[in-house]
Amino acid sequence: MTGVLLMAGSFLVYPAYPILVLWPATERARVEITLVAAALSWAVFSAGLYLAGRRGWVWLRRRWKGRGPRRAPPPPSGTP
Repeated sequence: MTGVLLMAGSFLVYPAYPILVLWPATERARVEITLVAAALSWAVFSAGLYLAGRRGWVWLRRRWKGRGPRRAPPPPSGTP
């Protein structure tokens, strides 16, 4: 569950981009801050993906796409 929370939390950087771009700093500093935020977001997403494994990824992807028709059950867990 921790991995899924990390993956979902990594998307919180997207609403912050307008704030980062309009931050009262030099242009170079704004670009650097935005790039660091994007890299941090990808790092957190990757760590979450690693911790969640395939089962967690499928679970998050289904929640993200909505409540449409379910095609298949989640893949079996690798651990008993």
